[in-house]
Amino acid sequence: MGRRSFYSAVLLSVLFCFFVSFGSSSADIVTPPGGGAGSYSTSVPGQGTKPDGVTVVKAVPPAVGPNVLPGETRKVPTSDWWTPLAWVDPADLPDPSTKPAMNALSWQVFSEPFVFQPQKGGLAAALNMPDSRRAAMKDGTITAGEGFMLEVVGDDTHGLKGISPYFNAFFDQDLYLGSTAAGWNEAAYTGVKVTGWSDWFVNFSVSSPGEVLDITAGAGSPFLLIKTKSGRPQATVRTWNIGKVIPLEGAGFSLNAGMAKDQDIPSSAFAVINHVPFGPAAGGSEYSAYTVYAFFGPSGSTWKLTDVQKDEGRVLNTAVCSTGNYYAVALLPYAWGKSIYDEPDEAKVKDLLAFFSRYAFAEVTDTRVTPGYAPQADGHDISVTYACTTVPVGTETPAAGAPLRAMYPHQYLGQPQVYIIDQLLKQVSSDSREQGWYWPSLKGPLLLASGNSFVNVLEVPPCLPAPVDAPEKAKADRMAGYIRQAYDSRNPHFLNQGSYFGAQEMHRLAMLLPVADMIKSTASDPAAVEKAAEDIYTYLAGQMGIWLRASRDGGTTPKNAAERLFYYDSRWGSLIPTPEDGFAADSLLNDHHFHYGYFLKIATELARWEKTHPGHSSEQKVG
Repeated sequence: MGRRSFYSAVLLSVLFCFFVSFGSSSADIVTPPGGGAGSYSTSVPGQGTKPDGVTVVKAVPPAVGPNVLPGETRKVPTSDWWTPLAWVDPADLPDPSTKPAMNALSWQVFSEPFVFQPQKGGLAAALNMPDSRRAAMKDGTITAGEGFMLEVVGDDTHGLKGISPYFNAFFDQDLYLGSTAAGWNEAAYTGVKVTGWSDWFVNFSVSSPGEVLDITAGAGSPFLLIKTKSGRPQATVRTWNIGKVIPLEGAGFSLNAGMAKDQDIPSSAFAVINHVPFGPAAGGSEYSAYTVYAFFGPSGSTWKLTDVQKDEGRVLNTAVCSTGNYYAVALLPYAWGKSIYDEPDEAKVKDLLAFFSRYAFAEVTDTRVTPGYAPQADGHDISVTYACTTVPVGTETPAAGAPLRAMYPHQYLGQPQVYIIDQLLKQVSSDSREQGWYWPSLKGPLLLASGNSFVNVLEVPPCLPAPVDAPEKAKADRMAGYIRQAYDSRNPHFLNQGSYFGAQEMHRLAMLLPVADMIKSTASDPAAVEKAAEDIYTYLAGQMGIWLRASRDGGTTPKNAAERLFYYDSRWGSLIPTPEDGFAADSLLNDHHFHYGYFLKIATELARWEKTHPGHSSEQKVG
């Protein structure tokens, strides 16, 4: 394969990570624009057998296409935080619940600070922070609590299955958001559909025969905005335990689980401090966890707490709004220095409720992340601008400076020009984060901030493609021996491997090319080092040429699934490898960043070697 065809292969390897532009084609074999020998298939390859003559390979493309509105032309991100809403396979949903309302319509979604999941009883939502003190036992041994979370090992209570939020779709499922036309009791919601998205927000609908909820959510958004088609706003707090209701106007009152009975909340907004006591973990003591949820109805509306929604006869405290077809729900943050295990200050909760009510109905309609580069004297050459667009919901008049945000640590650490909200509800530099409000998360504290844009500036130091050394003769000779040994001991079963283990094997050899270049000048036998590098280059270029051609021997006969190629799934806009080594890189589009990262680095090293060996005869012997 000469330089022209090899660079076409490199181009192809880049294209499958971002987009595919169709060039010339023969049947289902497509060559990208620019010529060259590289190609991919637009059809699913037929079944084949690996060179071992035993292992049968069958291409398994995704069972479903994107769960989006008809006519959507954009390709859906396959690894975004909201992708579970777009990848809905009825044959691959969480295990059914014994309670009809809790049967999932998709996998859970981690927007932070929320975790939520469309279910038959409505949109289930909770704080995305597992309780690390909650006790669990398996065969008499503690498996959670005392500072660590219940993970895959599970416990006796849950049938020895892991119940972490990242396994088996477990989370506390505190809230069920719906409407008076369809709620927990009806368990009538049957479908979810992505209706729009931007860089870090998503719109989706959850529908039943008599209701459609249109929902807006965002990564780092403390709000969920819900619009109803038929009923009035209704929110059920399934895990309400020892509660304190804090209305925007008027006095608060206590209300425990199952005690809702037409209590009026004469305000358009209110908060609930949900206090859940727990027994001791092994060797520990009793403790309580606190979460504060806030509910916002249309201006001029009021709320009533009812006993209509029930779980097997147990009253689920439920708030019903007096009017309107939209509402918002928020997670209120914690004062820095406090945690989910500290009882919130009621006066501060009321202040936060008033503050959040000013921004609840600033609907985010677009979000953009824009990178920039401009050399700076202090070395902070890279900028990243986060910007969003908001519009009022209905006739609401949200305050200037919307929306409110939960900022991730990478957005505020070392960024003094970024502002956050302090405990006096004023803007201060993120360097003063200990004066602020936060939500706990597995990524670190998420800080409360406001505004429709902010800019991060970053210093990116030079990055060398390979180690640099000037080894003395003995070391260079020793390394030269290792390089030759690595080539001579390459995996004899390489042709039986797929896009993961096979790519790893190629990557292992590719990373020796810059090492050979580094030691050549001081080794006793530079020609031997050069010959070892040439052998590696020739071998790898040939192997890459096999992967990056969809036809046999450069002709028009399509390869089968065992013959190493990529095929394009136009539904998801993704190239799929086959064989793929059992990591569901085909059926689930899983781990492409691992698989294709190897291919990109291999291509880079081969291109660098060609650049330092122009016209080398070995190029004419490949492919």
